[in-house]
Amino acid sequence: WQWKYGHDQARAVGVWEGDRLVAHYGGFNRGVLYLGKPRRVAQSGDVMADLLVRKALGRASPFFIATATYLECSIGFGKPHLLGVGFPSLRHLRAAALLGLYGGPVSKVLELQWSCKILSLKQLLLKIRRIEIHRQSDRDVINCCWQEMSRYTQQFIVGVRDAKWLRYRYVEHPIHRYEIFSINLGVFGLSYCLGILVLREHPENELEIVDMVSSPAKIKWLVLAARLVASQKKLNRVYAWTTDSIENFFKPYSSHT
Repeated sequence: WQWKYGHDQARAVGVWEGDRLVAHYGGFNRGVLYLGKPRRVAQSGDVMADLLVRKALGRASPFFIATATYLECSIGFGKPHLLGVGFPSLRHLRAAALLGLYGGPVSKVLELQWSCKILSLKQLLLKIRRIEIHRQSDRDVINCCWQEMSRYTQQFIVGVRDAKWLRYRYVEHPIHRYEIFSINLGVFGLSYCLGILVLREHPENELEIVDMVSSPAKIKWLVLAARLVASQKKLNRVYAWTTDSIENFFKPYSSHT
């Protein structure tokens, strides 16, 4: 909770009955490029209600009060955030929609997966190097990749992925361990950076592609690099979550569920 909300970049609303906290709605202040222009959005995080009041979904319920208070104070013209974004389950989306709290959905989340068995000569051209975020040179590489990504995604709303964000989101995470790699293409003795790849290994012998910092045209190379890492670790599969609005960037490199 301290990592998510214990700073100026996030807000949480609580509803109490007497001295007992019965509902919580949290959200994070996220920088984005909105069709190429810098904006701030509120990314909804932890929506929780006490078991004793969870079934109550009226406009006087703790769930409604926490959610409505957060949304009304945070999002809209003249408020700190232009837009709100979240990833609710279908059940939670329906509950909030019945109360007039949420709109949408605007996209569907898909799980893409790849085999770790690779039969491609392209893998011989890849150079995979672990990023050390404390090095200024590595932070410069990340920022350079983000600048390229921002140029090629101006028709979308894209979360900022500079070195400062990656350091907070992945390196400083209090629980999970992430690995950040620079993916380079080596040709005729020259090395060209294709992008940044953030990976997380799971106990089920699976490797998750958590994040990428690159132009859409280079995604196929980053997926290949992730498969190479998984193969070296002798893992079973590679997977990633994305939305149906950008699924085409990954075709024909994946199957999805």
